[in-house]
Amino acid sequence: VIQAFQEVVHSQSYSYILESICDPQEIHGIYYRFKDNEELLKRCSQMTDLYSLFRNNPNDENLAMMFLASLLLEGILFFNGFYFFYSLAYNERMTKCADEIRLINRDENEHLAYFIHLINEIKEERPGFFTQELFDRVCVPVVLLEKSWSIQTYGKGLLGITSATISDSVDHRSNIIANAIGFKSPFPDRPNPYTHLDAIGVDDGSMIKTGFFETRLTS
Repeated sequence: VIQAFQEVVHSQSYSYILESICDPQEIHGIYYRFKDNEELLKRCSQMTDLYSLFRNNPNDENLAMMFLASLLLEGILFFNGFYFFYSLAYNERMTKCADEIRLINRDENEHLAYFIHLINEIKEERPGFFTQELFDRVCVPVVLLEKSWSIQTYGKGLLGITSATISDSVDHRSNIIANAIGFKSPFPDRPNPYTHLDAIGVDDGSMIKTGFFETRLTS
């Protein structure tokens, strides 16, 4: 229940950011851009299709794939998006927006930890429920499409984000996720190219004490 509530708050936060920087006539087009952007539509459909498998055919394998989809969504796709905002803040742009993203990041860390714990508990009780082959089957297309979509969207050297750093970062995250549930990533473990951005994403507690919407705009 708390995760569902937090996701609603996250959605409202993203809407608040969008409405703060875009003209009203632009917003509708942005919300429905996935219909005209093939890579974005694939990215959205890929996740919904994995969930639909279990809804349409509720068996053990489809349930396991749904859990893995949630793990990758929380641990790779969301984090990959956060780096864009942290890169802006690193270059002293939209720093208060990064404060808001940092709070969302904190919640997603909790969700990620939950799915890691859930999958490891299931593996202990039912050793064959998750397998390396099943993880690879879900992980490979998700990672490849995430790289493709990200490179198309903002991987042209924007504020220190390049095609190479995107690819290395997604590979790095895939290894973190795989290791956390006792598997090997099908992708090489690249060094994290965004250690400087990770430092921006650390919640030092100051935002929890004051709250984003209670702070004064100082930058």
